Amino acid sequence: MQLIWLLLLLQGSAQLECDRTHLQGIVGGSLMVMCKYNTHRFILSKKYWCHGDSRSTCEILADTEGFTKANVRDHFQIRDLRQKGLFVLMANLRLDDSGVYWIGIDKIYADIMSRIQVRVSEEILTKPRVWFPSPPQSSCWGQPVTVLCSSDRGTRVRYAWYQTGRTQDVKIADQDSLHLHCAAMEEDGRYYCVASNSLGSERSRTVTAQLLQPAEEDCIYAVTVNNESSYNCRERLGTTTTALSETTQEENEICFGSSAMSIDHATGLQNSRTMSTLPLWYKVLRWLLLSALLLILALVRRRSRTAPRPVLRRTSYPTACRHRVTFTKTMHEVKL
Repeated sequence: MQLIWLLLLLQGSAQLECDRTHLQGIVGGSLMVMCKYNTHRFILSKKYWCHGDSRSTCEILADTEGFTKANVRDHFQIRDLRQKGLFVLMANLRLDDSGVYWIGIDKIYADIMSRIQVRVSEEILTKPRVWFPSPPQSSCWGQPVTVLCSSDRGTRVRYAWYQTGRTQDVKIADQDSLHLHCAAMEEDGRYYCVASNSLGSERSRTVTAQLLQPAEEDCIYAVTVNNESSYNCRERLGTTTTALSETTQEENEICFGSSAMSIDHATGLQNSRTMSTLPLWYKVLRWLLLSALLLILALVRRRSRTAPRPVLRRTSYPTACRHRVTFTKTMHEVKL
């Protein structure tokens, strides 16, 4: 009986051959196995993928007639491409996918089956790298800066950001991104990212934020990785210094009409102090004299308006003179 069973296995293996019998995968990855079978005899037969230690009791997960178990519908697929082969794809691998699987072909009396051993494990992570999704130069103008952390390899990786302290480091975020902005910066800061999974942890390079001009909204700071400076804020610092000097100059100038006069703050303060120390009687006398002067000017102006104007007198000539003038005028006209 055992000899007959062995002969059946040998016959089945000759009619169904797979490229691999041991598969090694990582969590989140995928695996594929390809098998060749006798297409002349079994091209119309049902093929299936089942899971279990025993070929007689394994659980069918998917077959080529459209059946797929509900909980593995996006996890396992089987495709019969006939002359090209029979393919099984395992995607989004999990640790509990490890075990014994079988590829089978429906056959009367005894199915043709091939055993596949699958082992799924986590991948050792690599040292995380830190990078900027957008240019960090915006920090010179008080804009927020985002720093991202990621490992090129590793499964089920968790990320966390820490800030270096004087006595101990403090965790500030359980995520892969660090957000820097003016409201959260009161002094220079040093930060780093830690990537970890069940196999270990790795630390990234240090991110340094140098606060050049503190402010709640419009601060100036520069962000570097491992003190490798790729930019500076000289342009913004120069603009800020110029603006401050112009503002100071405007505050020190008082404009009367179209002319501007520079006022020395020290002299102004001294004059104001001198005026404030004058006695009260002196101030009253000054106001009285000014009022008297204005009154005199008003009276003079009013007097000049009400003064009588000179009358122009018309010269009267005697009668004889008038006739003479008329005669002379007549003779002159005759000559003409």
